[in-house]
Amino acid sequence: MRERSKLYEKNQIHLELPYVFVFFLMICTIVMADEVAVIVNQDLQPFIQPQLNAYILDLQTQGYDTYLVTCIADLNDPNADTPETIRQMLDARLASGLVGAVLIGNVPA
Repeated sequence: MRERSKLYEKNQIHLELPYVFVFFLMICTIVMADEVAVIVNQDLQPFIQPQLNAYILDLQTQGYDTYLVTCIADLNDPNADTPETIRQMLDARLASGLVGAVLIGNVPA
């Protein structure tokens, strides 16, 4: 009788593992969605806004989350972005599933 209950427990655990694994994958998919950062120059953005919106919508239609960043590339501006700040921002987004970045216009990189 004792051996039979151990066998049952092993089978029960074995059967539950695929369900736990699938649930874990579903949670990871929700939390870690593929994300694309779209980084656009502040001076260029007003001139291409309709095309930019269409491009972002296309990315989202293909299943990507998008993260739009407007950057300042004017060297005379003290708030201007540098290659280091762009890299730091992209590094920080890696934890949320960043899989790519698109740089549009004069973006310091």
